[in-house]
Amino acid sequence: MAPPEPPEQRQLDAPDRPYRGPDRRGVARFVIPALPPTIALMVLALAWIVAAPHVDVHLSENALVELDAIASTLALIGGIGCILRWRLDGIARGWWCGWGLLAIGAGQLALQPVRGPGAIGIELAMFILGTVLFGRAILGPEVDTTIRPLSTLGIVAAGVAVAAIPAIAVGTSHRRAEIAFGVIGLAWLWVALAATIQYRRGFHDTEAGWIIPVAVALGLAELVPKAVQGTTAGLVADRWFELSAMAMAAVGAIGGLVRAAVHHRTRALRERIEYEREVANRRRVEESFADRLHEMRSTVVAIEGGVATLRTDEEPTTESTLRAALIAEIRRLRTLVNESPAATGVEAFDVALTVAPTIEVARANGQDVRFDADGGRTALGRPTQIAQVLHGLLANAAKYAPGAPVRVTLDHALDEIAIRVEDDGPGIDPEYWDMVFDRGFRVDPASRPGSGIGLAVARQMIRSQDGDLWVEAAPSGGAAFVISIPAAPPLRIVPGHAEATGRPMAAPSSIQEAR
Repeated sequence: MAPPEPPEQRQLDAPDRPYRGPDRRGVARFVIPALPPTIALMVLALAWIVAAPHVDVHLSENALVELDAIASTLALIGGIGCILRWRLDGIARGWWCGWGLLAIGAGQLALQPVRGPGAIGIELAMFILGTVLFGRAILGPEVDTTIRPLSTLGIVAAGVAVAAIPAIAVGTSHRRAEIAFGVIGLAWLWVALAATIQYRRGFHDTEAGWIIPVAVALGLAELVPKAVQGTTAGLVADRWFELSAMAMAAVGAIGGLVRAAVHHRTRALRERIEYEREVANRRRVEESFADRLHEMRSTVVAIEGGVATLRTDEEPTTESTLRAALIAEIRRLRTLVNESPAATGVEAFDVALTVAPTIEVARANGQDVRFDADGGRTALGRPTQIAQVLHGLLANAAKYAPGAPVRVTLDHALDEIAIRVEDDGPGIDPEYWDMVFDRGFRVDPASRPGSGIGLAVARQMIRSQDGDLWVEAAPSGGAAFVISIPAAPPLRIVPGHAEATGRPMAAPSSIQEAR
């Protein structure tokens, strides 16, 4: 599948469709800037203080209660939005701001039926807790993996208990309450200052800008009524600034939540596009590889036919032996490039007959290979892969021990058959015996060319047959690679059994079944 074209290109290719502007998906910005609303709040506070003695502003008790209810609802909405934002992107600021807004909103709603002197302590504790949680959001880390809901509930409960101490100390005294709320107002302005410093230092992104005007508005909600004390505008200023703060908090929280959702949707779309591109590239590579395999099969079959038509002597000679070995090796190569190999599982085979053609070809290339096998050795595995691994080991011996004799021996011990390939070369340091089988590792990369993947592939092939491949020191000081594969158990054949049942005897599909 080809990658999707950009929207602009699709518009050019389809002029009959109406143009609706550039694609703006993934660039949605729902952010409250920090500076303009903060300046507007400060100017409005100054204007309120100046105009309050000359303007008679009065709201009924029901209107004040309704404003409190609206502000509380907005605080709860903002708190839920902040916590959901934390759930989406893991930013700790959203978690603590969310709990702070929930504390303020829940406290305001709880105060609705108990308005009066008895509610001063509860309101004071609520705002102390909100201030502490907002301060934690500002001064804490951007990402905090230690956040847990249960531990946060414990922190909030402890904060409520601590905040209850000054609330109890204030009691029902209006004078003490005014001083306490004045201190809370200054604390909110301190939170705004700390948020501004963190914002300027780049510790928080632009989406955290809404915290600054919210903290300023909450601070002014406590300080402006003190400046216009004795006028009817004090309560109105308190409610109006609180309502403004909660409205900005709700808009900022929901905006951050929307932006996080858009970000995740855009990332998922990009990952989907990348996945489709990878699938398309893989399909192209597989098709190209299949074409190359087809050409290789045709070439191998042609070579096999040409070698098979060479002159044959009735008497066995070196030439006829080499011819048979070449045919066996070509057939092995044909099996390797076959798309659907006829024998993908294990089978019982004669190890000596399997490795003999590979050894004959190595001798024909001038390598001194000495082969020692005592009698028949029947093993369970994939003979083509065994020959391929032996071919690689002989090639390594020719590369790292040129001119040195190589000894290939077969040993049968218990239920294993070991193919041992020894050379008289410099050998391998014992500290590298395991590392040489790591993909891409080479002991001395600068000495000889190579990719360092041959031994890794060889071990993987042998282990897939329930065998193993390792290296040890040869008695001559060189390297000795040992291929260990399962030996085929002796089978007791009952003549005529297959004919009597009318069913062919099935070959084992795996080493465990064969055993």
